[in-house]
Formats: sequence, C-alpha cells, structure tokens
Amino acid sequence: MLQLPVTCGAAPTASNRLARIATQISLLLTMAILLSCGRSDGSIQHDVWARLINDDATLPMKVTVTVEQGTVRLTGTARSRLQYERALALAREVVGADHIVNDIRYEEHPLASAVYAAMKQDPLVSAVALEIEGFDGGVILRSDKTNEGQRTRILQIARGVPGVMTVHDYMK
Repeated sequence: MLQLPVTCGAAPTASNRLARIATQISLLLTMAILLSCGRSDGSIQHDVWARLINDDATLPMKVTVTVEQGTVRLTGTARSRLQYERALALAREVVGADHIVNDIRYEEHPLASAVYAAMKQDPLVSAVALEIEGFDGGVILRSDKTNEGQRTRILQIARGVPGVMTVHDYMK
C-alpha cells in the first residue's frame, strides 16, 4: 500500500505532487484495463446454458446456445409460452450478453392457445403467470402464482374451451 506523508498547513512538496500524479495515473490505467476486459464468448455461453438447465421452466427445452462477439443466439423449440419467454429473460440477465437473437420456435398445441386466449378475456386471471401445455383432448396447467379464486376461475375457463376434455391442475 502506498503511504504518502501528510503535512497539515505545509506547501506540497514536489515529491508529494509526483506521488499523487503517479497514484492518479495508476488508478486511471487500472480502470481502463478493467473496462476493456469483456467476458469471453465461452464464459457467456456457459452462463446462459447454466441458467437454462437450472430453471424449472426451461430445463425440458431442447435449446442450443451460441455466442459470437457478445451476441447470444438461442435456437430450439419451446412447447409453452412460459418456456419461450423465460429462456429469453434468462439470456438477457447474463452479464456480457450484449444482444440476444431468439431463434426458438414456439410450437404450442392448439388447445393451449385456445385456453390462453380465453384466459386473456377474463379480467380476474388475464395477468396470471401460467404455463399451459396442451395434448390431444386436454391441457396441463402450471403456476406457483395463483390464489384460490384465480385457480378456480382458470379451471372453469379451461374446462369451458371446446375440445378440452381433461384438465391436469398443477397450480399452487
């Protein structure tokens, strides 16, 4: 640690001025080096990939992550809106990911689309974060952000959509 002599009321000496200038130059050089050192594409790719596989919504997705000069490209398939939106949000959180190119294909089942559309018409549940996965004859509903009234209403809406014969409820 650099220690400079301090003299109160005395005129600064040439050596004190020189030491202060050297300290300021050293500080500026350190800042310049830190600012110029960006993250490597490999470390950005690893961070995005790690976030995707450690998130419950995006874990089942088949996604490829590539990074070139700080631009992250996501490719693959999402089976629900939640997966699609969450993958993009997770990539945006990574430090050094300057730009995100989202080439994820969204392949939602028609019944899931119909339930989403019906939900968006209801003011009680239109803003609820919900994952809907469709299959032939039914839907799977997942959320950890519903109260009892919302949950009851979502189930009513889903059961009222033409073609929905089965509703699997995994809402909390």
